[in-house]
Amino acid sequence: MTKIMNNVPQQAPETTAPEKEKVEEQSPRDITDAIKKIKDSVSGLPSLWVDKSATLKSVISDLFECDTIRNRFKKIGFDAFFETLISYDAAEYIYAVDSAISLLAPDSFIHKVTAVARNVALLDSMVDLIADKVSVTDAFNDTTEVNRIMKECKDCHIRPRDFDCDSVEDVELSSFFLSAFVGVRIGDSIELVSPKFRSYGDKNIDTVHCTLVYSTVTLEMDEYGLLYRDVLKLSAILIIKVKEFNAYILLSPRGGADRHDITIRRLYTGGMTFYVLHHNNEDDGEISWVRALPFATIDMSKKYLSVYNGGSIYANDRADFSNQSKSGIFDDKTEELVERIADSGKNRCSRAYALVGIPGTGKSFIMNKLASDDTSSAIIVPCIGEDGLNYEMQRTINVILRSLPQEHVFILLDDFDKCVGSNSDKGTINQMLIEFFTNLHRNCPGGDSHRTFTLIATMNNPKLLNNAIIKRSERFDEVIEIGLPQPEVYGKRLDSLKKDGDLTDFTSFKFRPIYRYMRHKVITLADLGNIYDILRIHRKKAGDAIRYTVMDLIYAVRFIGKNRSSASKEYEI
Repeated sequence: MTKIMNNVPQQAPETTAPEKEKVEEQSPRDITDAIKKIKDSVSGLPSLWVDKSATLKSVISDLFECDTIRNRFKKIGFDAFFETLISYDAAEYIYAVDSAISLLAPDSFIHKVTAVARNVALLDSMVDLIADKVSVTDAFNDTTEVNRIMKECKDCHIRPRDFDCDSVEDVELSSFFLSAFVGVRIGDSIELVSPKFRSYGDKNIDTVHCTLVYSTVTLEMDEYGLLYRDVLKLSAILIIKVKEFNAYILLSPRGGADRHDITIRRLYTGGMTFYVLHHNNEDDGEISWVRALPFATIDMSKKYLSVYNGGSIYANDRADFSNQSKSGIFDDKTEELVERIADSGKNRCSRAYALVGIPGTGKSFIMNKLASDDTSSAIIVPCIGEDGLNYEMQRTINVILRSLPQEHVFILLDDFDKCVGSNSDKGTINQMLIEFFTNLHRNCPGGDSHRTFTLIATMNNPKLLNNAIIKRSERFDEVIEIGLPQPEVYGKRLDSLKKDGDLTDFTSFKFRPIYRYMRHKVITLADLGNIYDILRIHRKKAGDAIRYTVMDLIYAVRFIGKNRSSASKEYEI
């Protein structure tokens, strides 16, 4: 039989050319936005420090800290995987590259590669986050951390399980305590003296002996700070016995690679954690005496302490006050004032002085002279801003006052009124200032057996401060107006500014009427430097000796007065 097919037309398969991929054209606006995103991503990347001979290999090695990772694997082996391996800078560069590729070539193979690298960096950064989430109780935490640190101390005879372990976090100026052990060998001791040691527990002592009993490194000091040279040791470990308190201090300062010498590691100078191993059955467990140790190592006759809003402390060269005070010229009245303020500390009185006057009258010079003349007192300089003496700064100052060995302290507050000058929340700031004075008198009450303080604050506009600050007892004891100098002071100051070749005697009688005119025109000591520059510009004669005349000085003074009147909004006199 013949099979009859139904005559149904069938659609033949299309034999046309393959369909072209539809490509959506990007608008110019989309392209501009993509470029802007890439530029923003690149501009936010951290900067890299490279040498002139840097190669791509060395840059990548430094960026990913390859040497550090290699040494870490040599030291701790497989456990290195449980720490963060990709540095913060490297992760930021990986994220930026992935973002750029995702905008330029989202469907390409290279984007898949960068996405994998991004995910790896993200997972690596989560190691520390996960570790932070895994915690134990506070009573257990210090012991755990001490055991972790001492795993590297294979030959140490100190066993943490024989002690109670406590910690004192963020010990201020701890780098000074470490620097005391530069050049100290195992078994050697250093002696620290401070009356503040008597304040802790039942120990009636003012001298402690600190013996270095164990150390993985030898500390050194150069012009840039503390360092050790064994690059294979990623952290320094020191154990110090404090004989009088029958306790051990465990220190594990962090360090970083030096930019100029790869054979050394520099120790960070911020606040460290002091782990204290002690016998709780022999004392009351009080370990706050630890905070007094660094202050006992600082020579306050050569250093002063600057305190910043975040609570950080820096020890600076005290010679700065001497250099600044030398440029100040004082009359007899000012000299008497300086002597009277200095006597308050000598007579065991705690006093606060406000030096008030227009800018340029020498208030800061007076403050610097007081600081430079008294070398037996400690000096604290709070660097206040618009937040005033905020609570973090006050806490730090209180710690300093409880830890300093000196019996008298100067507290210098330059431009004190600026802390409320541009801040809208004056009520909060005034309340903080009141608390500051309350704590100051509590820590330094004065008298024969207590620490005393002398606070000196300079102000241009005391009206910005609340009357509860200015006109109440136990705040500012005296408000002293510092006016314009006597006429002879102008001459002495101009004489101190003279350059080579200037034979002018500015103290001569012929200039006295001009100096009275300057007082009338409210010419300050700060203006004299500008006046002398105008004299030099107006009458400069290269190679010849110069003697300025009365008319020259009148011209310079009038020039300053003219500028003063045209800038009256800036100079609120």
